[in-house]
Amino acid sequence: MAHLPRKLAGVSAAALAALGIGMLTPAAANAITPPAPPTPPTRVAAPACWDAHFTRTDPTGRTYEAYECVNQSPTDVYSSAGYSGNYGTLQHSPSWFACRTDNQPNGENGPHKNRWLYTQADSPGSYWGFVPDTHIFSETDPVPDCDFGP
Repeated sequence: MAHLPRKLAGVSAAALAALGIGMLTPAAANAITPPAPPTPPTRVAAPACWDAHFTRTDPTGRTYEAYECVNQSPTDVYSSAGYSGNYGTLQHSPSWFACRTDNQPNGENGPHKNRWLYTQADSPGSYWGFVPDTHIFSETDPVPDCDFGP
């Protein structure tokens, strides 16, 4: 018992066990494993964007079948793809989107680094503009491409 503090040197192993102070052999001490670290919570993916079953017409007269997507809320709506001028905000999630364009970097990582979605802001003024794909949790592939040609 030379490895025990002097106050416990004269105490028998049985007395220590009765006090809940067991003596472990080096092999037994190494056999104790610490508890496993907690498992991180599983992130559930949002559903892909889905057909909202209604249409919207933008200020130029183009009509789009709307798609709903789970998005950040609130999130800014910009005047054009590329963060130029804040036109308003989407206040709710899910929100509807008219189409998508893949022509301007959105400045963030993710599967669609150049994708923006065209929609109408909730406030102020209900202006039409673009939301970066990185602010949308749903997979945006189902949303049709924008055709801004003549």
